[in-house]
Amino acid sequence: MTTYNYENGKCNPEGNQKKYWPDNAKKVPNNIKRGFIDIYKIPAYKKYETRYKFTIIVPALISLIKSYTESQYSDRKISFRIYKDWNSFFNQMEFNLKCLIDKIKPNS
Repeated sequence: MTTYNYENGKCNPEGNQKKYWPDNAKKVPNNIKRGFIDIYKIPAYKKYETRYKFTIIVPALISLIKSYTESQYSDRKISFRIYKDWNSFFNQMEFNLKCLIDKIKPNS
């Protein structure tokens, strides 16, 4: 996947999106190579049909999660990441945990 529509002006950011899109155009292709994408980095425009469906699905999932957690996390942002497969998921979790360990590990 490329950022073809953005780079060629076929899809333009609106308002607050303008400050994120240049960075997303660099990060999204790399994330896809690593086997995942954060759905909020794809515009929720009708011409991107699959992504657009998430504008309905995500609020319903957030509501469901909050109902099960008794709104304990209602002040936190919930986002969704889509993985190509389980292997991509586990590789990313391993990477995230290694980064976390490096951050909390005392300097030797």
